Order: sequence, then structure tokens, then C-alpha cells
Amino acid sequence: MSRLFAFFVDNWKFSFLTTAFILIIGVLSFNLLQRESFPPVNFAVVSVTTVFPGASPEEVQDKVTQIIEEELRGLAGVKDVRSVSQSDLSDITIRVDIDGIDSKEVVSDIQKAVQRAAAKLPPEVTEAPLVLEVDAKEIPVLELALVGDNKNRKRDILADRLQDDIEDVKGISSVRLSGYLDRELQVLLDQKKLRAYGIGLAEVFSALSQQIKNVPSGYIDNYDKISLVRVFGKKIKIAELEKVIVRSNDAGQSVQIQDIGRVVDAGKKPSLLARINGEEATILVITKKADADALKVLDEVDLKVAQFKANLDKSHKIVIYNNEGARIRNRLDIVSFNALSGMAIVLFVLFLFLPGKAGLLSSLSLPICAVATVAIMVFLGANFNIITMIALIICLGNLVDNSVVISENYTSLVENGMSGRDAAIKSASQFWIPFTASTVTIVSAFVPMLVTKGVMGQFIRWIPIVVSIALTVSLVESLTLLPARLQFFKPRDRKVSSSDWFKGVERRFQVLIRWTLDRKYLTLLSLIALVFSGVLVTAFFNRFELFPADGVEYYVGRFEAKPETSIYRTDELAAQVSKSVLATMNPDVVQSVIARSGVSQTDPA
Repeated sequence: MSRLFAFFVDNWKFSFLTTAFILIIGVLSFNLLQRESFPPVNFAVVSVTTVFPGASPEEVQDKVTQIIEEELRGLAGVKDVRSVSQSDLSDITIRVDIDGIDSKEVVSDIQKAVQRAAAKLPPEVTEAPLVLEVDAKEIPVLELALVGDNKNRKRDILADRLQDDIEDVKGISSVRLSGYLDRELQVLLDQKKLRAYGIGLAEVFSALSQQIKNVPSGYIDNYDKISLVRVFGKKIKIAELEKVIVRSNDAGQSVQIQDIGRVVDAGKKPSLLARINGEEATILVITKKADADALKVLDEVDLKVAQFKANLDKSHKIVIYNNEGARIRNRLDIVSFNALSGMAIVLFVLFLFLPGKAGLLSSLSLPICAVATVAIMVFLGANFNIITMIALIICLGNLVDNSVVISENYTSLVENGMSGRDAAIKSASQFWIPFTASTVTIVSAFVPMLVTKGVMGQFIRWIPIVVSIALTVSLVESLTLLPARLQFFKPRDRKVSSSDWFKGVERRFQVLIRWTLDRKYLTLLSLIALVFSGVLVTAFFNRFELFPADGVEYYVGRFEAKPETSIYRTDELAAQVSKSVLATMNPDVVQSVIARSGVSQTDPA
């Protein structure tokens, strides 16, 4: 190993270039790291949603939910199945056992089972059941509400435009609308006029169905080219629909829709209505792509929303009530501040106990190892989130441990007359075995975290990975690049400058060590008692929580009306509940109250 260390010391230009390369690559890697609150996690949950128009909860349960559940029974890898049957809708939630089983195969089996069940569903179920895998990347990064009058679907038209603007942002996966009424052209017939013309509903329906659809009519095959022929009859304008002919005769007389009724540009019957702080609203739920940086995407979305706000009239407004970007910035700022504070303290201690230049050369190991770790994290596809930042903070002090020992030993050897080159090589040669053993010991304590299963295992898996990378980089840097820097440092005589105040501490420490060695059995029993008491406290008194329970940002409440209650009446009740909450709670505490009517949920997801 001495030859390896000598290579880096003798070829110091190569060592310096390597150091500069690591610093440049590491700094550039910071811009490539995706910033998130937490690492992307597979929650191993699959939802199956089926729409059964006009059906009661009992019919949905018997004719849809139960049929799908029968197909799901017996599938390998399924933990449990929960279902909610309500008017028009069946919602089934499936938890997948991801420990030791390929969750992708289980999800594929679930999709196949749902497809088999779809063939047995009533013909009234015109749309296939929607199978959706719940993933951390599907968690919304921004939720906002467009509040204002919705006469003639004015609010929904604005929400549709805003949706198009946001979907144009690079990195956006989807923008879902909640409380949104799909456009529907309604033909309102006058019964008196129908009787006067002797026209029945079936005749009107037949005329509309025949004249408002596009029909493929084959093709014309010429010598030069083939031309497709289509009859375009789809009408999406009120004036066009009003002129649809219901009945005509040979004399050229005809009865049009406008003669027996009128056409209204309205919205479909809603299945879900939304409010914010008691006011009617259309909600936009924005989700980013898995490989996009959350903060960069949200900055562009904020710009789009600001531009849209500038063109809104006074009767409408936009309220942002769930901004994941603000939370990401807050969490990363806290962790970054702790990391920088810890780094400053480490550097202060280095300069306190080592001579000026030796402390400076040793302290360079900290940023070198930190940026090298970040560069490797980018290569491995890690995110810059609270978990990876905690892992870096855990090993922050260890990044300079090896450098401090080698610098101190180098200084002592040079003071005793050895040349800088020989002292640098000897310092690395003397300590590479204990340093390697120490690094392997610490890494071994973290590696078992990699075998933790379930959702928690996915959350914490990056802690042992980042710690292992950082400590390995620190070991290599202290044995190769640091000696190349140290050989140019010539320390002064430290007999006077060796901190007289610290000599007193050394003497007291020597007295303590002698006292413990003279009473080795007492010392051993004390250590055993300390370890045993720690195990007892951990086993019986400590409660494990992956994340702290305080700081709750959301409270979820649910109320249920009678089965025959219309969605409009339920929406009125939701408005009353929202206003009661706002009137009862402190306005400084409650940011917003979101109410959704027409949906049955047991949790925020």
C-alpha cells in the first residue's frame, strides 16, 4: 500500500487535478439533483374505480363491487381489499404485499382480474373500471381552487383554460379537475309544440343521433391516389343543433329542433361538487413527472398561475391551498442550515486544535468528500430530500476524522526531522489498516437498514447507502489526496504554541484514565449496566415513529346524508359545515377548509 500512497504524493499535480475535478463535478451535480420532500416510495396500493350510472349503493355493491372482489380473491400478493359502494360509483382499494414479492407482477395480475370482471358487469357500465397504482410520484405537488360564479359554466371554462396552460409546463404529469362540470349541449323540448306537430321523443332522439355523428363512408380509389370518404355531421354549436331537421316532406317543409324547443349550453349532471371556505370552486390537482425537479416545476407553474390571475375579472379568484414546494423549501432550508452549522463547528474545532495551515489542509477534506458524495448520489439516481440530507449530516463529523489523525501525525513526524514527502507517505501507511477497519465497522452498523422491508424500508434505504458512500470517499481521500497536500506544509515549533490551556485538560484526562484502569472491574460493571439500562429503556419505554406525530397540517372530517339526498343538497350541507369550522376556529390557525360532496373517503388519499 505504501507504493500507492507514494504514487499520489510523488505525482502531486495529478492529485491536485483529481481534487479539482471532484470539486467541479460535485458542484455541477448539485444542479442535477432532484429536490423533493421525501424519496419516491411505492405505497403498494391499487385502486379500482367503476362508474355505474343511475345505480343505488345496493345495486353497485351487488352488480359491480362484489363481482370484482370475487375475481380478486385468491390472488397471490394481495394483503387486503377494502371497498366503498355508493350511488353511481364503486371504489375498491387493494393493498399489495411488497415484501418478497414483485409488486409489478401483482399489479399486473390485479389488472387481468379486473378485466375478467369487466366482462361480467351490467351493460349499463359503459366505461371499463379504472385501475390506478398509488405511488409517491402521484402525490400532488400543488392544489389550487378557482372560485367564482359558474353561470353558463364560466368558472369551469376558465379552469379548463388554466389546465391547458399548466399542462404545457415541462415536467407536469397531469392536471386533474375536481368539482368540474363537463360540457353538455342540452335539448329542452316544449311538450305543447311536440303535440302540435305530432312528434314523439323517439323521433327527436333518432334525428339527433343520425345527424350529429361522423360516419366513415369508405374510400375512392383513383389511379393516382386513394381518398378516404367521411360524412361529417357532428355539431358542437347551438345554432347548428337548432337547425337539425326532425321531420320533412316532399314539399320542402320541415320541422327543426328550434321549432319544438331550444338548445342550452350547460354542464353534465355533477358527480362531485367542491367548495373552499364555503364558496363554490373548481379545484385543480397538479402532479409532476417522477423525473422532474419539484421546485423548478412549481416555479414555472407559479409563473403561469400569476399570468392567468392578471387576466381574471373581479368575480373570480385563485386560491392556492396546498403547495408542496413551500414545504420542500422549508424542510430543505432547515436541514441545509443544520448541515452548514455543523460544518462550521467542525471547521472551528479543526482550527482550534491543529496549527493554522494543517487545520486548513485537513478542513478541505470536508467539502471534497461532501461534493464527491453528491456526485455519486446523482449517478445512482438519488433525490435531494430530507432523508438523504439527514444521512449526510449523520456522517458529517466522520468525513474529517481520518484527515485530522493523519494531519496531526504528519505534523509530529515533520517536527521530529522527517521530510514532508516521507512524513506524508508514512502517515498514510501507518493508519490505513485502522482507518479501513473503522470505516467498515461504521458501515456495517448501517447496512442492515437495507434489508428493512415494507414502505418504511423504502423510506430509509438511502441512509445506509449515502453513509457508506460518504465514509468510503472520506477513507480514500484521506489516504491519497490529503498526503499529497500535506507534503508542502512545514509546521513551526509547537512547543510554545501547543495551547497551554489544553495541557491542563490533558493532565486531567490522564488522571481519569489511570483511575478507570486501576478500577477496571468497576468500570466494566458500569459500562454493562449502562448498556443494559439503554436496552431496557429502548425496549419498554421508547415508542417508534417513522415521522413525528406533531405538526399535523391536515384534519379530515366526513359526514353522511340520507341515501336519497341529492348532491346539490349535500353541497349545501358541506357549505354549512365549512362556515361553522371557520366561525369556530381561530382564523390564524385555519388556512382553508376544502369540502367535496359526492365522494366517500376514509382518508385524505
